[in-house]
Amino acid sequence: MPIDDEQLDDLLRDVSVPHDLKATLLQIPDRESEAVSVARRSNSGFAFLGLLAAIAAAVLLFVNLPSAPLDVDENVSVAISDEEEIEELEGLLAQLEEERYSIELLAKAQELERSRLELLKEGPHLELKESLALAMSLSWESSLDRGASIESVRSELEYVASTFPGTRGAEIARNILQTN
Repeated sequence: MPIDDEQLDDLLRDVSVPHDLKATLLQIPDRESEAVSVARRSNSGFAFLGLLAAIAAAVLLFVNLPSAPLDVDENVSVAISDEEEIEELEGLLAQLEEERYSIELLAKAQELERSRLELLKEGPHLELKESLALAMSLSWESSLDRGASIESVRSELEYVASTFPGTRGAEIARNILQTN
């Protein structure tokens, strides 16, 4: 036959516990009361820290707010210190601008040097006019060296000298015409 809750409750209340077991059980500390007290202590610590933070914020707010209207003399001293700070900041700004300009100049100089070094790596470059004048004058000079007459190449050398003035090829053509 099943026992209902009330009967079970009555039976458990009538259980006899030996005296020495009861004394031992009573000596065991109540774990729930310890947990509650620890939790209360840690919560009280947080509450104390929150209170300290609120007090610190109030003190900072109080310090940053003016306590009374400023006198005329105080306004003048505040204005002077503000002007001095503005002048100092303007000086620093001008110095920064000069340094920025110097950095830009250095960057441009480095870029030019880098470009120059790249051109040197690639080797000497001749413009198209210079290349043509040099090739034509040297080819006609080579013809002369192989036995061609000056009259057969004179018109070509004169063409090089007149068409490509100021080039090394035109200079070579004029020298050939003058020596022959």
